[in-house]
Amino acid sequence: YQKETSKLLQGLQEDCRVKPQVIIVGATRTGAVSAFLRRHMNQTEVIPVVTTDAHVPPKHLEQVFVPTKGKRLLSVLYEVLGEVPTVGKKTLIFTNRLPTCKMVFRSLQEHGLEV
Repeated sequence: YQKETSKLLQGLQEDCRVKPQVIIVGATRTGAVSAFLRRHMNQTEVIPVVTTDAHVPPKHLEQVFVPTKGKRLLSVLYEVLGEVPTVGKKTLIFTNRLPTCKMVFRSLQEHGLEV
C-alpha cells in the first residue's frame, strides 16, 4: 500500500491550493505505519482517535480473543477450533501477513478441515 499511498499524498501536496484533510483508519498502528506517517506526513498534525467499542461484533457473530503469548499459534488455533461447535457454522481467521495466511490455509487442509 505504501507505494500507492505515497503517490496519492504527493499528488495532493502538489495539486491542492489548500492543505487537504487526510484521514487514515486502521485497526492497529504498527511501527511500519508510524514510520510511514513520519516519512510522508511529517508536516501534518496527526490526531489519533481511539474508540473502546471498535470490536463490537454483530449479534449473530461470536468473537473469540485468545491470549497466545508464549504459545505455538497453530496449537492454539486447533485448540479453539476443537472447543467451538462448528457444525453448520463458519469460522473466520485473521492473520497479519499473507505468508502467515497461506501457512494457516495449508495446515488446515493437511488436517482435513474444509477451507
